[in-house]
Amino acid sequence: MTWEVENEQYVLEYGTDQLEIHRDAVKGGENALIVDDVMATGGTAAAAIRLVERLGATVVGLGVIVELAFLGGRGKLPGYDAVSLIRYE
Repeated sequence: MTWEVENEQYVLEYGTDQLEIHRDAVKGGENALIVDDVMATGGTAAAAIRLVERLGATVVGLGVIVELAFLGGRGKLPGYDAVSLIRYE
């Protein structure tokens, strides 16, 4: 069986990358929490938000284990509540 996927390309400091999600993973009207291991420049989180919202879900927050605050990642995520367990200034 072949699953239909939605993808989002984004720019890294050293190139580009791409996230993918099954189109039926979230549905319109659902709430989603995006969780990642590290937030650096915020590019991955911003791409994940665009991807999930394109599928119709509402991103209600972001959770990360480690935030490298000195890289300014939160600046790419205005209007989104982000929580980090460990924050390096």
